[in-house]
Amino acid sequence: MSSDFVVHPIRWDRCPFAAADLHSCAWLTLQAHRGLTHNTLDAYSRALERYFRFLAELHFSCTSITRAEIGLYLASLQAKGVRTLECYDATAFNSGAPVPCISDGGGSARQQPGSN
Repeated sequence: MSSDFVVHPIRWDRCPFAAADLHSCAWLTLQAHRGLTHNTLDAYSRALERYFRFLAELHFSCTSITRAEIGLYLASLQAKGVRTLECYDATAFNSGAPVPCISDGGGSARQQPGSN
């Protein structure tokens, strides 16, 4: 049984906004060097591209955004029908209140330890 380690190339031509950000490039390159599959890298690059396009449309810089802008982004994803965490509540996120649940990866949400 052989297990060949493969570093899949990132399709930078498909994600020009993500490619223009140094942190994004470094992170995606790290993920490629970890041996993630082509489909995973493609999904990560599409998600980053969507995020950086959102920032560009509103003239935000990724280094200056706040919790409120992240809430706007997540709300915009929900409005477009993009799946986010099952327990995500845009209102709680924008208000600054802690979001007390996390996904366990199985499609259900559970409370974070220590939250009531």
